[in-house]
Amino acid sequence: MRCLLSLSALAAAVLIAQQLPSFEVASVKPSGASRSKSGKQELQNPVRFAMRDVTLKTLILRAYGVQDYQLSGGPGWMETDRFDVEAKPAQAAGEEQMLLMLRSLLAERFQLSIRREMRPKGVYLLTLAKGGPKLGPYFHRIGEGDQFPPDDGRLQLGGPMSTFVFLLQRNMQSYDPSIRSPIVPPADIPPILDRTGLTGEYSILVSYASHEEWPALLEHQLGLKLELRKEPVEMLIVERAARPTAN
Repeated sequence: MRCLLSLSALAAAVLIAQQLPSFEVASVKPSGASRSKSGKQELQNPVRFAMRDVTLKTLILRAYGVQDYQLSGGPGWMETDRFDVEAKPAQAAGEEQMLLMLRSLLAERFQLSIRREMRPKGVYLLTLAKGGPKLGPYFHRIGEGDQFPPDDGRLQLGGPMSTFVFLLQRNMQSYDPSIRSPIVPPADIPPILDRTGLTGEYSILVSYASHEEWPALLEHQLGLKLELRKEPVEMLIVERAARPTAN
């Protein structure tokens, strides 16, 4: 049974590589032992794609545009072995085409086979509280009278709401405003899903001075509500992955 499943997954990987656009030339090799820890790790423009010193897991997240919590399965080395990827398309390509080519490259060189499925998952839903959002000097669209208040120790989280959610997630994992000191983040902190409906880019500043927990802090200061719910989330399940074939 395992052999049949393996062959089926391999056939699926080959089919994916055949159906998607491909790079004209591509190199995938293990990162050197003396690899540099500084400098730019990713380069993408219309004529070149490069990611250096990255894991297969990072490559999958980049290629499929998903977050860490949406990826499951795969061998252990997927998160430890590091690779350098350099590729060029036959002609200039946009970001969407580049990522499709990256999917094809992963299917071909790593024999990567992935399936999608919906799974219920505990998540934080970020919505508008009653009467929110509380727009003003600490929460406003970027460009609308950017008169920033004096620096009083507030945490600035700016950009589109997707960026705000990403930065909020990271800060929730590393800082507890109720005790105002770094803490060890819980390994299974739920992901945050934006359901505010807010578009555009915002400048958002949050003060820790209230010593409130995150849900109360966000509601009182910004008019945003953070609630723990169980929601169906799209997951990518890695059915097969092998160390890359030679260039």
